[in-house]
Amino acid sequence: MINITIGLVLFLIGVEFLFFTNRLQCDAQNACREGHSWYRPLSEWIKDPGHLVALRMAGALSLTASLYILYLVE
Repeated sequence: MINITIGLVLFLIGVEFLFFTNRLQCDAQNACREGHSWYRPLSEWIKDPGHLVALRMAGALSLTASLYILYLVE
């Protein structure tokens, strides 16, 4: 059961980072405009267009890890 949970969480993170990176960057810009919070430094890092490749790589690695956990581990 824990394998399924971890695999699905990694799958959702991977899909978000790999396929919806532009929306993620727009959400980070909105969060930075709204005020100070604990995730502001993370939002500042995400909204930088130079970090697009890193976000997509993290997404691809998360999808690969979820594939391994969900299908190859018994």
